[in-house]
Amino acid sequence: MLAIDIILVILIGLSIIELVCPSASFIEKAGLSFLTGIFSQTILLVLLDALNIPLTRLPILSVTVILWLILCAVLYKKGYSFKSFNEYKNLLIKQVCSINVVWLAFIVVIVYVEYMNFSKCMYFPTFDRDSLAGFDTIGYVIAQESNIKNLSIFDIAYNPGIHGPGSYISYAPFVQLGYAIAYIFGAETSKIISALMFLFFLLAFYGILARSIKKTGAAIITLLVMLTPEMLAFSSMSATNVMHAIFASLGTIYGIRWLDKGEKGDMLISSIMLSANAWTRSEGVIFIAAIGFLALIKAVRKHSIKQLILWGVIAVLPFFLWSVYQRIFGLTSESIMMTSPFYDQEKIDLIIKNMFNHFLNVQYYGWTFKMLMISFVLNIWFIVKKKDNLYGFFALIISIFLYMLVLYQIDYKWDTINNVLAYSAKRFIFCFVPLAWYYLSTNKVISYPLEKLEDLLTFQIKSEPEVFVKTGRRR
Repeated sequence: MLAIDIILVILIGLSIIELVCPSASFIEKAGLSFLTGIFSQTILLVLLDALNIPLTRLPILSVTVILWLILCAVLYKKGYSFKSFNEYKNLLIKQVCSINVVWLAFIVVIVYVEYMNFSKCMYFPTFDRDSLAGFDTIGYVIAQESNIKNLSIFDIAYNPGIHGPGSYISYAPFVQLGYAIAYIFGAETSKIISALMFLFFLLAFYGILARSIKKTGAAIITLLVMLTPEMLAFSSMSATNVMHAIFASLGTIYGIRWLDKGEKGDMLISSIMLSANAWTRSEGVIFIAAIGFLALIKAVRKHSIKQLILWGVIAVLPFFLWSVYQRIFGLTSESIMMTSPFYDQEKIDLIIKNMFNHFLNVQYYGWTFKMLMISFVLNIWFIVKKKDNLYGFFALIISIFLYMLVLYQIDYKWDTINNVLAYSAKRFIFCFVPLAWYYLSTNKVISYPLEKLEDLLTFQIKSEPEVFVKTGRRR
């Protein structure tokens, strides 16, 4: 049953991405399929629970199939048709003929490392404290009790501190519901969700990079992102941080491409991924705010705000609906945010010092942020003269600043600021790792030699095989 549900999730995700961005490459669509599909299915679980429908296999499969059929109907109405066998054959021939040894070597290493990481994730049971205390346990109890809002562990008589500050009752729902889906459909461990999330992220990240800097550079950068020490370690655990980083980074990257290229498809993927990012961790609103701020500036300059409104509605709607759901059913906890402005120089200095030390910690993030600084320095001429990659730079800087502002505004009632900076902030920085590598690899000073390397290594086809378009006519 779990395999059937995973296939349906992938089909839903593929249908959504095909609908919103048909111009995306096949590898992008494949990578985004599971990420989009599992996000959509967790939303369906909340809607079922709000309607008092039990969260068991039959209702979940039923609404999932209904959603997929609706998406298929919409695609059919828009004139979409699957490629013919000849199209796939010619596309495969073209891809095979353009393979080079360097690209192949990096792909083999990526596949090998991911195989080991996936196996490690599936072999070891859930053991990290945060998941056992919250995410995995809540997912398991949801599967046993077939609901969300009336869970026994949310009973104040059973757990008097459930509504206290920092309580898991008010956490964003994606991870818990993803784990619940795994348990509902018979999985022995919820870590199948963690494993699949990271696998499909690698596909999606490689796909968007290949569209930006060609495939050999994309393979190199994808491997470097993958080998980020602390992030790779946590990708085989059942914590929220890597899954959140996946949505946050992809949403921001597609947002940067949308601001650069103006393509509606990139805008829609960005809004979906960023909405999933806030559905995973509430602090993820900082990435929505960063891209939204840059998009607002562009919209004012271009006197066009329609796409910004659509992007904003999609990006915040699930988070808004979850907030309403929490209020209605009492899934709230004492707020940890201070809404009034204040000044505390000691707190500011502590946050800046710890964040700076984190960014320079090679043991945690490898050479990610050191390479980012080197790339920025080398690219200064292009930034000043050509305004190269400004959206990527400001998206990264604004996101970091906003996260530090969130850390500053938190009232640490349930823990010390030192612990939060040492552990939570360290893991939140995973979000910035793919962003940093995407930004530095798309800088002119890095992207140009990567593209030239591709041209040098790739065997060029003299006569392109005929490819059939949707209408069946030859081009």
